[in-house]
Amino acid sequence: MTIKRIAAALLAAVMMTGAASCGKASDESSSEKTESTEVTSAAENAGSTAADAEAPADQPQPDSIGDKADETADGSENTAENSSEEDKELTMQDVLDKSKEEEIAEKAATLKKTYENGVLTSALYSLEADESTWKQTTEVGVDCSFQYSVTTDDPLDQSASFNVVAMQDPALQGYNSKKYAELLEKQYSGMDSFEVLSSGEDKLGGRDVYSVTLSYNMGEFTMKLTLMINCENNKLVVLTYGSIDSVFDKMKPEFDKVIASFKFA
Repeated sequence: MTIKRIAAALLAAVMMTGAASCGKASDESSSEKTESTEVTSAAENAGSTAADAEAPADQPQPDSIGDKADETADGSENTAENSSEEDKELTMQDVLDKSKEEEIAEKAATLKKTYENGVLTSALYSLEADESTWKQTTEVGVDCSFQYSVTTDDPLDQSASFNVVAMQDPALQGYNSKKYAELLEKQYSGMDSFEVLSSGEDKLGGRDVYSVTLSYNMGEFTMKLTLMINCENNKLVVLTYGSIDSVFDKMKPEFDKVIASFKFA
């Protein structure tokens, strides 16, 4: 997996986290299920918009990398393979393609983890997620994910969630936390639905990390997310937490408890 694919897959995980959070809030605030469909559609539209923005104006919109590989199966020269992997630009359509999600999921699956008595332990980290507060969920492309499960008088509280992407990959060689964060910010800059609110040095589990806080539109909602990035020694660990923007500050103390419990292996 190249560094750009790793970054693109992380972007996809961020978008899917937002879609799941908005869908949860919609389900809690209304008995109608149509809003969940609208949120999913918004995520797909965001991906399409970004793909259009990244594609050169004088070239047709590219298909997925998998489709390109099929086109060269007749034995003709595969120019994509002969070009530098680092020079290839991935569109968000590539990012959202199922094969890319499976690729990063396969990387994450190699890191064994357990979740018992509210403590999740992985080969690269551990954290505490109180079972009375957080419900473990399943998201493709992340190492673990949790959704806020406490019933309150504000249905939007249910949009709060966090996840961790963790992997080891030789493609990360030469990258540190700041450099990797700058790569992500560059990806965000090409997407109209995203806005980087702040970025800078931070601490997580006693280590230096680089945090990026961003917002992006998901239909009728605006998500606010913070990515805490640690990248060193060919290892990447990213803790992402967030919610619908109107309840982010209110939910921050719950996120802080998870952050305070985080430990690197």
